[in-house]
Amino acid sequence: MKTAKGISLIEMIVTISVLAVVTAVAVPVYTTQVANAKAEKLAMDIQQLVDFAGAYADRRWKPAYIHLINIPNDATTEDTTWCLVASPYSTVTKCSDDEDTAAEIANEKRIATVFGNKHPDIALKRLTTQTKFMFDNNSYSMFLGGDRKENHISFLEAQVGNKTFTAKVNYRYFELE
Repeated sequence: MKTAKGISLIEMIVTISVLAVVTAVAVPVYTTQVANAKAEKLAMDIQQLVDFAGAYADRRWKPAYIHLINIPNDATTEDTTWCLVASPYSTVTKCSDDEDTAAEIANEKRIATVFGNKHPDIALKRLTTQTKFMFDNNSYSMFLGGDRKENHISFLEAQVGNKTFTAKVNYRYFELE
């Protein structure tokens, strides 16, 4: 009697069933891990931007500003045209430096920028009515206006999947909550 080579129909059904169960368990875990990684990357980019602005203010002994551009404060947005710009200029209104003059580029109009298109699938909301805040040369940060609460500034809320964090500056130090 000849034995058949290969797998039987029952073996194939069992294998596919096991793969379906493993996939059903793995996909939500993977999705959560991806969302956490996106949130951590954005948090690190914001922290680096805040550090650059504070270091610039300390090093040059003049104010540096962080501008919150195209981030609404009345609703969350998943639009990726937003950016955060650290700059010694108090009037940065665009994410791109296409219209900067040669003198502005030479004077480092943009110390650092976090672009929204590098952080897709993240819902952002500005937690203040102001669109910029300042680090002065003694490392004391403040919003330009009456949005300063207690001894910290909560300026941005980000949500990726079910993970949410709030970006705060306490004087020159950056925190996440």
